[in-house]
Amino acid sequence: MKLSKKLNYLLKNIGYITVGNFASRLMSFILVPVYTTKLSTAEYGSVDLVFTTLSLLLPILSLEINEAVLRFSLSENVTKKDSIFSIGVAISSFSFFIFIVLFPITLFFETFREYWLYIIMLYMTNVVYVCLSQFAKGNRYIKEYSICGFIHTIITAFLNILFLVVFECKVNGYLLSYILGYIFASLYLVIILYKDIKILSFRKIERSDVKQMLRYSVPLIPNAVCWWINNASDKYILAIFCNTAMVGLYSIAYKIPSLLSVVSSIFFSAWQISAVDDFGKKECQVFYSKIYRAFFILNALVCVILITGSKQIAYILYANDFFDAWRYSVILICAYFINALSTFLGTIYTTSQKTKMLLLSSLIAAIINIVMNLLLIPIFGAFGAAIATLASYGVVFVVRIYDTRKIIPLSYNIIECMFLFGIMIGSALTSLSGNAVINLTICGLAIIYNVFILCKSLLPHLKH
Repeated sequence: MKLSKKLNYLLKNIGYITVGNFASRLMSFILVPVYTTKLSTAEYGSVDLVFTTLSLLLPILSLEINEAVLRFSLSENVTKKDSIFSIGVAISSFSFFIFIVLFPITLFFETFREYWLYIIMLYMTNVVYVCLSQFAKGNRYIKEYSICGFIHTIITAFLNILFLVVFECKVNGYLLSYILGYIFASLYLVIILYKDIKILSFRKIERSDVKQMLRYSVPLIPNAVCWWINNASDKYILAIFCNTAMVGLYSIAYKIPSLLSVVSSIFFSAWQISAVDDFGKKECQVFYSKIYRAFFILNALVCVILITGSKQIAYILYANDFFDAWRYSVILICAYFINALSTFLGTIYTTSQKTKMLLLSSLIAAIINIVMNLLLIPIFGAFGAAIATLASYGVVFVVRIYDTRKIIPLSYNIIECMFLFGIMIGSALTSLSGNAVINLTICGLAIIYNVFILCKSLLPHLKH
């Protein structure tokens, strides 16, 4: 496939996925004033710990089988689809059984004891939704996959407002809205995928397919755990050394950086499909290099804009005691930027099915993250947690940018990359120091420069 056609195909998929993912992220962002008004910092901290814990248990108990469902659906022939989907459903169902068996252990914690029924329902509906959505994307139902995300967003947002504002159900209402959102989105996928999922038959499962899929997915579990440590261990350590109110404040600080993740999450949903095509060929190296450069520039641009406007955004979004969270957001935006680059490099490992270094780089970062959290949080509180997150993501990026050259040697301009990094760091420092004039000047120059080189990089290939 020619570079121009591959690029147009990627942009087409990005357009479809934007409908679902962007709406989801935007709605989550818009609802922040509702959360900060109707929930206390301690209540929001409890909610966040529930979702954070589930994000750890899901990949472990499900053996990351949904990643294998996506990867093998993209590349296998049609006759294998029944086996791939059946294996995904079987292992996902078994993971729920294991979750029920192990769940009593979590009842020692007050938060889980109070919301135990909601947590069980949340896990069950989530595992079904993820399995169906990954199968849909793997079979290139991109438009339907996007609509599904949009349905989940709209229903969850509507119920959030209904339960929190109208009925004032607090944490119970928050959790229930997500459960119902997963249920309705899953029902839509069942209807759309009916012709494909009726091939479900555990008798059709072949042992060789199970081994092949698990050989791919199981090594991803430690990697997922390590990333969880990088993303979430700071919240638990904050809860130990500080309190759940500080956890709530720190968790809400992630809302502004999550706007940056809108760009990357939409891109990666589409990129997972395009990355597989023609992998290993010479043209693939050129394509990867072009996309990496554009991805770097676009994320740097969004990053600088968010850093510059973080305090103003906080005035709009953060009510009551949540306002000071904007200071942590500045550091976390930088961390999200580096994490996005690391994730792009990680797709090289998963596409080539060489996941050993994917795990090793994440493991090194996880160890550094825990050590730095234990050292910095008792002294600097949430600032220490943000710095530890930034440092651990930086380690992953350095390791992967060096190691992935063995698989695909990406072509990029180091001076250009360092210059963009410098702009981002300068913007962060001036924002925290309160120098608005210099900060706005940096942001303006960054917008002009980034838009120019982004257009110069991509537009020639879109003319064909």
